[in-house]
Amino acid sequence: MNKIVIDARTIASIPHGFSRYITRLAEGLAALPCEGSVLPYEMIFLVGRQFRDIQHHPIRAFNTVEVGAPFLNPMEILEIPVILKKLRASLYHSPTLSSLYRSPCPWVVTVHDLNHQIYGNWMQKLYYEHLLKPFFMKAKARITVSEFSRQELLQWTGLSRESIEIVYNSMSSDDSIPLTREEIAPILQRYGLQERHFFLCLSNPKPHKNVGLLLEAYRSYSKTVAQEKLMPLVLSMKEFGDIPGVKSVGGIPDSDVRALISASRAVVFPSLYEGFGLPPVEAASMGASVIVSRIAPHLEGLVDLRTDEVRWVDPQDRNEWMKALQQAAEEGVNPVSHESRSRLMARFDVRRMGQDMDRIYRRVLNLNS
Repeated sequence: MNKIVIDARTIASIPHGFSRYITRLAEGLAALPCEGSVLPYEMIFLVGRQFRDIQHHPIRAFNTVEVGAPFLNPMEILEIPVILKKLRASLYHSPTLSSLYRSPCPWVVTVHDLNHQIYGNWMQKLYYEHLLKPFFMKAKARITVSEFSRQELLQWTGLSRESIEIVYNSMSSDDSIPLTREEIAPILQRYGLQERHFFLCLSNPKPHKNVGLLLEAYRSYSKTVAQEKLMPLVLSMKEFGDIPGVKSVGGIPDSDVRALISASRAVVFPSLYEGFGLPPVEAASMGASVIVSRIAPHLEGLVDLRTDEVRWVDPQDRNEWMKALQQAAEEGVNPVSHESRSRLMARFDVRRMGQDMDRIYRRVLNLNS
């Protein structure tokens, strides 16, 4: 039987972008066999040592092989081809930046964005140009996560439009199930928060996430309200916790993220640049109020929302961000309607992601559908 080996070494207990993408990919692929049908290939996931401590995960439904080399460690260039050869892999899928000089089997690759090519240091730019780019160009299928990223990749590589396919990020079906107040209350208590009395920013301190400007806007907002009425800004990072009103809680487990999104006054996402931008889409799917930068990937991801269901802000306008926080605190921002949430969930259904990848795998392996 054909064997498809998928690199999942970025899976982590506190999920980030790559980890979430691969988790949803595993969920979508696990949902493929239906009505007694059998897939014409076996899927094997490569995992890192940290995966030993993750007991409940969609990848547990598949066979796994542990890789000693961490993600983007130079040793992966030597170790992964050896593993692929030992497994007699028919196809290798790298759903991240991880690239090989050579492989004993064909490969497909997902490139989410050109973030490090734009905002990275010289070593990251060299990696993109001299390892990722040739690996991407020689792939049997080239995948990205949005039309915005496809356009960037087309300009970077000079490839034709039809040679790069889009497989969107997806959301778990659980995202559409509202949590009860009884489920939310103990989580809020653990973080020292009150329902509807805090802003939530699910981001990291990298420059393109633009958190610095958000903090400037928050400082300005905090000067306009009495201390007892000030709504905390909760950050999913450890930095910036010394700023009055800011609660830097570090990485937030998925089990807590849904509760915090549901209970927040608004979810704030100020990025200058994204390949897709999953957090505001997830927040909108849960019916939360969202304040988000007006950039192409966000406009694409939230296309199903009405104009009054999202507060768009110029990502570089500090004063406008301050006004958006004030508005949310005083008047509130419209939550996302049930109809818009349904359209959003249909567009980014995890099963659709699995079906899209299945189609690509079958085509590359010359399998009948």
